[in-house]
Parts: sequence; structure tokens; C-alpha cells
Amino acid sequence: MVFRRGPLLVSRDNVAAATNRRQQGHEKPIPDAERAIVSREKLHGYLLNRSHPDGGAKAVWFGNLGYERDEWRTLANDLLAIAKSCEHYDTERSPFGVKYKASGTVCRPGHRPGRVLTVWIVEDDEPPRLVTAHPDDT
Repeated sequence: MVFRRGPLLVSRDNVAAATNRRQQGHEKPIPDAERAIVSREKLHGYLLNRSHPDGGAKAVWFGNLGYERDEWRTLANDLLAIAKSCEHYDTERSPFGVKYKASGTVCRPGHRPGRVLTVWIVEDDEPPRLVTAHPDDT
């Protein structure tokens, strides 16, 4: 299952233009964030899975913020909100596309907030897709 929003289309030109705007000091959301994708597998199977060998510690951290595996869409919505409203992001070209790193604060009612670093990738003309998220120690 894929969690997707919005009807816009990303092109390499759009990504390059967004990268240039960012390098020139413009503060905008991640390009095409309205179409960003957060997959069930990424959250349910990894970031919120306490028994995952790599994601277990992240699942404990997100659990302390009030996020549970069976309600993965809540975290998906909060991570999508970071992509759509971040004030700053860093870009990095990789062999697979352009990566965007954006930080924001997430939490659920009755729990402490936590600062999280999200990593998104744009491959070719695809919408941004969540790669990972973890505590932002900066």
C-alpha cells in the first residue's frame, strides 16, 4: 500500500529549479511535496517495528512520542507535513536521484515532542518518496 497525495508532476527540470532556489537561499517545501509518498512497508515494517534489526531503536523512539505500529498512517501524515512545510532542506545527488533532508517536530497528544530528520528521494519523474526518518541530533 502506498500513501500518496496530490496531482502534480515532477520533472528533472523542476528538481533542478528547486535545487537552484534552495542554493540561492529560498526557503520552500520539498519540490512536489503534495505528491509525496510514505509507504506502509516503510513505517509498519521498519520505522515502527520494534523487532526490526535496523529499525527497532527508531520504533522505540517513535513509540515514546506516541506513534504505534497499528496506526502507522498517523506518523505518515506527520512526516508528510514536514515535507510540505519545512523551512529548510538539504539536497544531495545520488545515483538513484536527488535526496532531500528536512527536519521537523512530531508528537502525539499526551507525549513529548521529538525533532526528526526525514530523508526523501526523487527518482526521475516520480514524486518524493520517504527513504527514512530518525531523531535529529543537530
